Parts: sequence; C-alpha cells; structure tokens
Amino acid sequence: MTVEDLVPLEQTLADLLAALRDQAGLTQDGLAKRIGYRRSTVGTAERRQRVPSEHFWVGADAVLRADGRLLRAYAQLTQAREQRRQAALAEARAAREARVAAWQKGHDKPSPEAGVEPAGRPLAVEGPAQAAMDPVVSGGPRPTLRLVEEDVDPLTRRYRSLYHRLPSAVLLPAVWGHLQLVDGLLARAGDQTRRSLGSAVLETAGFAAWLCGDLGDGVRMLRLYRTAQAAAEVSDDRALAGYVRGFWALALAERGEHLRGAGEAEIAERQAGRSAAPVVLAWLAALHARVLAGAGRGPEALAALARSERALNRGGECPEWMFEFDHGRLAAYTGACLLRLDRPVEAAAALGDALAALPQTCARRRAEARLDLAHARLRVGEADEAARLAGTAVETFAGWNSVAGLRRVATFADTLAAAGHPVAAGSLREQALAHAG
Repeated sequence: MTVEDLVPLEQTLADLLAALRDQAGLTQDGLAKRIGYRRSTVGTAERRQRVPSEHFWVGADAVLRADGRLLRAYAQLTQAREQRRQAALAEARAAREARVAAWQKGHDKPSPEAGVEPAGRPLAVEGPAQAAMDPVVSGGPRPTLRLVEEDVDPLTRRYRSLYHRLPSAVLLPAVWGHLQLVDGLLARAGDQTRRSLGSAVLETAGFAAWLCGDLGDGVRMLRLYRTAQAAAEVSDDRALAGYVRGFWALALAERGEHLRGAGEAEIAERQAGRSAAPVVLAWLAALHARVLAGAGRGPEALAALARSERALNRGGECPEWMFEFDHGRLAAYTGACLLRLDRPVEAAAALGDALAALPQTCARRRAEARLDLAHARLRVGEADEAARLAGTAVETFAGWNSVAGLRRVATFADTLAAAGHPVAAGSLREQALAHAG
C-alpha cells in the first residue's frame, strides 16, 4: 500500500461529502454548525487537505442522511492507511534487524544500504539496545513532511479536541507521551520538517503546561512553558507562539505574579504580530486586559478590552490550534476585569451575558465565570446567592478533578468568611474538602 494508493480513497470521501452536502442544501458553515465543528474543518475535508476524526464523519453521515455511505468510505480509507503504516513499520523493523545483525558480527558501522539518511549521513548505531529503539526516533529515514501532516498533526488535533471531554488527570499522560514523540522527531528532523515539528512541540508543550497548571503542578508547568518557548524559536508560527505565551501570562497572574504576567501578555501580543488572525489578536488583548486589571492598571485594562472588541468585530475564523473565542467569551473576560477593578455591578452583568452565551460543553470555563459572578454578588451584598454560585462551581471543578479550580473556591471561602459569613464559608470548605478528599 503506497501513498498513491490512498489518493483515490481520499478523493472519493471528499467528493462524497461535498455532493451530499450540496444535495441537502447546506453550506459548509451550515453543516459545520449542525455537527459541532468549524466551517474550516468541512472545507479542508472537502478539499482533501486533511481527514477529520471519526466523530466528524458520524455526525456528517447522520445530518446528511447518508445511510452509512460516509462512514463506509471513511472506514475504507482508515483501513488502507493502517495497512500502509503496518507495511512501513515492517520495512523499518527488517532494516533495523539487519543493522543489529551487522553490529553483532563486529561491524563498527551499519552498511550504507541498511542505514543512510536521505541527507547522506550514516546512522549512529551504538549497539543492539540503541538499535532496538523505535525506528521513527532512532533509525530509518528522517521524519518527512507527509508523516507530520498525515500522522503527527491529526494526533495533536485529537488531543486538543479532548480538552472539553476528559479531565486533565486523564488527558495529561497521553499528551505527555505525544510531546515526547514530537520532541524526539524534532531532534532528528531535517530542514524541510523542522518548522512543522517545532510548531507541534510548541502547541503540545503549551497544552501540557496548561493541564499541569489545572492539576496544581506549578513546577512541571513552568518547565513545559520553557520547552514551548524554546520550540517557538524553531517554529515559524508567530501567532501560535504568542497564543501559548498568552496562557503563560494567565498562569503567572493566577499565581499572583501580576506584573510579570502583564509583561508576558504584552510580549505575547507583540510576538503574534499584526498579521495574526483578528480572533487571535482579540483573545490576546482580552487576556492582557485581565492581567492588567489584576495588577491594578485600570485604564490600560479597559483600553485592552476595547482593542479586543475591535479585533473581534473584524470577523474571521479561529486557527485550527485555537479554542473558540467570540463575544460571549469576551464577556467573561470583561466581567473578570471589571470585578478586579472593583466594579461589581457591571461585572455581574457581563458575567451573566457570558454564562448565557458559553456552551454547556465548556464546563470549566462556565465554573470560572460562576465563581467570578459569586465574588460580584458578594460585593453587592447577595451572600446567599454568592454561596450558591460557588457551590455549583465546586461540583464542576471536582467533577473535572481541577485542583486549580478547587483552590479558587477555597480562596472565595476565605473572602466569604472575611465578609462576615463564617457559616456559609465553612459549609463551602466542607463541600470542597469532601470532593478533594
């Protein structure tokens, strides 16, 4: 099974999707909204630029009433790809065994036929243990651009899509393993694939860092953000580099390092550059506003919020590596900023808008907005409602094993007690401890 053998299957699947969509009278955007994806995902699938996951095809088959035709075409392509992968592994295994046999006969170097990279440099085989490592990382040809596009990038996207479906503790080991894979490939990459793999390491390290932060592991989070920053030097995706750095700025602010976080947020905006998609610039400005508000720099925070709204009004789609950011999510950042600027009435209104707009699948973000709303309600004298909102947030954070979220609840309990409501604060602490235990 060669790469060329896959082309007709890919084309059939893409053409079938486009034909069924036209027959149903749906635009790409219309189909995407019906199955919970972005228009760009439908577009790239129809142009054969990439093949989405099985979840996409299950939804498309149902909405387009394809009676299983899309699923059968996808299954045929998946089976053909697996056959090609197995054949490549078998070929690499045979070559590796030949190099091991040559080493065991006393050869200092593998034969040129068994182990020469495309660049012409012999592979360094130190012994059977080294040669027995995975062929992609320690032997065989260098990773190709096709390998990155067809096998590595889809894995990176899959982990990203699982964030709203799996707790961080469940997801982190898999993301960590993927990071080791892409980092190992980057170490062996030639010039043609180095930038693409650098972007994969940058995104995966940033994602793993955020998961570690959610689990309360600040030490590993710091190391991973440093790994991401190093990968940004290899990648040519400035917008992605700024995006990951923006998360680092938020993490610093959550740790109470507001001035340092504000500095990193400013760097993130500059790093992304004006050529980044408007939605990326909108999010970076919004998070910058949130960090500035935490640092007590009110006028600058409000100016950043205005800058975010202007960028968002320019329209455009989110890049593949970015989470959705729209006016509802901007409302959550606006509410968080106004709360930190001691404007609780306006903050409550913005946070109410955010909760109305945020989808139910964004459970942790909704819980964060509820907790901010609890702070706002407490400041206007509605202690009972504040405690209720915080209690709801506890259930969500505990259900997702979010250590960072439960710590935020504990901080709110301290605030509730300091405001003269020790019984409600004690009840909230007991609720959090019961889940954490």
